[in-house]
Amino acid sequence: MPFDFLHFRRPALCRSRFVASVWAAFACLLLSGTSVAAPGQLDPTFGNGGIARSSIANSEDVANAIVQQPDGDWIVAGSCYFSNPIRSYRPCLRRYSSSGVQDTSFGASGVVVLEVTGLGHAFAAGVRPDGKIVVAGVCGSDNLAINTDACVVQYLPSGAVDSNFGINGQLKVGNGWAYALALQDDGKVVAAGSCGGTRVIGQLLTPFDFCVWRVTLTGTMDAAFGSSGVVRVDFDGKDDVASGLAITTSGHIVVGGGCADPVQTPTHSVFCALRLNPDGQLDTSFASSGKFALSLVGGVESVSAIRIQTDSKVLIAGACNGNQWCVVRLTAGGLLDSTFAQGGVFRHPSFTGAAADLSIQLDGRILVVGACSSTEPTCQIRLNENGTPDGNYGLGGVTSLAIGVPAQNGFGAPSLALQMDGKALVAATCTVGVAQYEFCVARLDGEPFGVATCTLNADANQVVESGTDAVLVVRYLLGFRGEALSRGALGAYPSRNRQALENYLASLNLDADGDGQSLAMTDGLLILRAMLGLTGDALTAGAVNTAHPNARNAQQILTWIESTHGVACLP
Repeated sequence: MPFDFLHFRRPALCRSRFVASVWAAFACLLLSGTSVAAPGQLDPTFGNGGIARSSIANSEDVANAIVQQPDGDWIVAGSCYFSNPIRSYRPCLRRYSSSGVQDTSFGASGVVVLEVTGLGHAFAAGVRPDGKIVVAGVCGSDNLAINTDACVVQYLPSGAVDSNFGINGQLKVGNGWAYALALQDDGKVVAAGSCGGTRVIGQLLTPFDFCVWRVTLTGTMDAAFGSSGVVRVDFDGKDDVASGLAITTSGHIVVGGGCADPVQTPTHSVFCALRLNPDGQLDTSFASSGKFALSLVGGVESVSAIRIQTDSKVLIAGACNGNQWCVVRLTAGGLLDSTFAQGGVFRHPSFTGAAADLSIQLDGRILVVGACSSTEPTCQIRLNENGTPDGNYGLGGVTSLAIGVPAQNGFGAPSLALQMDGKALVAATCTVGVAQYEFCVARLDGEPFGVATCTLNADANQVVESGTDAVLVVRYLLGFRGEALSRGALGAYPSRNRQALENYLASLNLDADGDGQSLAMTDGLLILRAMLGLTGDALTAGAVNTAHPNARNAQQILTWIESTHGVACLP
C-alpha cells in the first residue's frame, strides 16, 4: 500500500465543510504547508530526507536489530559479508547520532566487526544503563557451517570489546543459533534461539529445539537457571526455532517461535510460545501446561517478536497463513484475548511477508513493522489498543517505505525502536547494486505523548510511576549511585540516567515529613507510599519523624507533594 510522503494531511479544522472565519482559513493555509508533519511520515531532520544509509563491507551488509544508547545515539547490529580470509558473514555494528549521522568515533572509523572463525551473525542487541552494548547471535562455525556457536558478546560504549565479559568479550553458550535477547533488571542476559539439531544445505537431519540461555553480568553461564544456564524445550518432537523473547515485570520469561506441525511437517509450522519461571522451569500456569500453540490456517507460521503490555498481556508478531502478517494478543494467563482484533488475532489482508518486529507506545498503541511487497518491501502499521488500525497514522494506519529487501535464511528482516517523543526508527537492509546491500535506518514522525507535570518523574520518560520514579528517589536517599541507582528502575524511554539522574535528584527537595532532613526510611518511604496512592495512617505509619515539632501529618504531606512537585505526582 504505497504512501506519498510529499502529501501532508490537513488538520481536522481544515477538512471540515465550513471555515468559521478568515483567520481560521488563514490558519488552515499555514497548517497545510510542508512544515507540518503527519504521524507516519518520514522525518526530514534525520539522515538524508529521513533515511540514513551506510555500507560496511561493500558487499552484503544486513541489518538485524536497532537499539538506543543512553546518550541518544543509535546502534544497528547485523551481519556483514567479507571475502577475506574466507567468504563468510561476521557480526558487525554501526552507530548513528540522534540526527542520523554516522559516528566515525565508534569502533574503527564508525564500524565494529567481530572476527570469528567461519560464520557469524549479530541477530539481536540490547543496551545497558551504562551504555554497554550486548549482542546475541552466532560467533563461529565449522567449515561447512553445520556446527555453529550461539553466543553473547558485550562491547563498551566506544565499540571496543569488553574484556571483563566472558573470554575476550564473548561467551559461546552452546551449539546453535541465538536469535533474540533481553536484559533482566539485575543485569543478567537472556538469549533464545535453537539448538540440538542438524541441518545440511537446507536439509533437516535432526530436529532443533527451543533453547534459552542466561548469562551473568561477568559473562558466565548462570548456574541458577535451568541446567547450568540452559533451558531446552521440545514441543512435539519436531523442528522448533525460538525467535522472540520478552521478560515480564515478575521476572518470568516468555519465548516464542515457529514449531513444526506434528501432522503436516516438514512444510508446515505453527505459532508457538512458552513461559518460564525465573529459575528456568516451565511455568505450567501459562496457556496449556506452560505452552501455547496456534495454527491459524496452515502453511509456515512463526513468531518474530514478543512484547509485554503494562497489564501483563502478551503481544506476539509474526507470519501466519503461509505468508501473511499477523499480531496475536494473549491474556496474562496465556489464552487468546478475545478483546483484541478478531478473536485475539490481527491479520493484514494484503501484506505479503511477515510482521518482523513490534513496539508498544507509552499511550498503549502498537507499532508493527515487516515486509509488505516486492516494490516497497518494508511497511509499518499502527494499531489501537484493541487491535484495529489507527487511521491517524500514515494512510489508514499504514506507512510504506522504499527500503528493505526480502529476509533470507532467517535474517535481514526490518527491526523497530521508539523514541519517547513518539517518533519511530526502522532499521532495514537496502539494495546498493546487484547482490550488494547496506544498512539503512528510517525515522518517522509521531505525536508527542501528553506530559504529566511532576518533578518527581526522575527518569524523565513522560510517565510518572511509583515502580520507577519513587524507587529511584528511595535508592538515591539510600546512597545508591551509578548503575546501582538506575538498574531495573528506569521506565520506558528514559531521558535521564547515570550522572544526569544523580544531578537531578540532588536538586530536588525530598524532605517529605518536614523535619529538615531527607532520609530514605522516612522521606523516601513517604514519597513511595504517596505515589502508590496510600493515605492517612497507611501513608505515615512508622515513616514520619514525629519527634520534630514541624512534622507533617498525612494530609499535609500530600499537599506538600502536590504544591512542591506537582499534582500529577499522585494517582
